[in-house]
Amino acid sequence: DLDLLRAAAAAEGDDAWLKGLLYLHYARRDRLTFEFVTQFLFLRWSERAPLVRREDVLDFLATRQGHEDAIRSWSDSTRKKLAGNVLSALRDFGILTGTQRKSLQRPVVRPEVALHLCRLLHAEGLRGRTLLEAADWRLFLWEPKDIYAALAHLAQRGDIQFERSGRTVILEIP
Repeated sequence: DLDLLRAAAAAEGDDAWLKGLLYLHYARRDRLTFEFVTQFLFLRWSERAPLVRREDVLDFLATRQGHEDAIRSWSDSTRKKLAGNVLSALRDFGILTGTQRKSLQRPVVRPEVALHLCRLLHAEGLRGRTLLEAADWRLFLWEPKDIYAALAHLAQRGDIQFERSGRTVILEIP
């Protein structure tokens, strides 16, 4: 991963590669961000409801299963600060736009970032259809057609082998 991050950082004029890798690792490591994007924001995107408020994060936070007591013990200012930090990070990574009024936008995802996610999911033991259905793809606000298009592009470049026919999926990731 470090070699890939170094290469992305050294790529002149290609901010999207480094930003995409950093976002991918940040969101996969931070459970609140991961769940907020893959559950709440993805649903908003699907419903074509682009506005996102701090209260949305606070409401989502309040409904986290198994954490209700701990979250209730936090001060109101702590919860608001956490919600603001999540939204600021998502804006910095290109998932949201705006400072006061935030709106969803689909981030630019370089093929190298999609390939990296494929490799991460493959290393976690996901294969074929289960890899395609991983919630991680929702971090990019991608629906199945977007995933298929990205994998077809990677296959065309020779990075992976990908074929899909109905429910049958052949996916080989070197």
